[in-house]
Amino acid sequence: ISKQAKHNILEREKERIEGMENLIIKVAKFVVFTAFMVMPHQMTTKVRADEPEREEGEPEPWAKTVGYGEERTTLLQFYYHDVVVGENATVLQVVPPSQPGSTHPFTGFGFIRMSDDPLTVGPDPKS
Repeated sequence: ISKQAKHNILEREKERIEGMENLIIKVAKFVVFTAFMVMPHQMTTKVRADEPEREEGEPEPWAKTVGYGEERTTLLQFYYHDVVVGENATVLQVVPPSQPGSTHPFTGFGFIRMSDDPLTVGPDPKS
């Protein structure tokens, strides 16, 4: 076999091995992705053999039926006053973005801010 033929065979073998490596990496990523998609569902799904089956519409065992009465509604309305810039700012940056320059100029993504906004009963900040 000539040197060129050996070289071609080695190149094809190298490409085949690289293709298999890429396939293995893709399969591993798929398995990890699938595991992380299934695990939360498995962790939140509760199946208990000791609980009797309930009819549709029947309340859960922890639920309690209360007697009839007049329906009461409470409406809460309040205003908060957010001062972002200036001498009396109520919003402060507490953590900068993890990588400098990684924030989006319009959304401020990456900043962590804390606010201490006063709540009032009306739109007037002194109310």
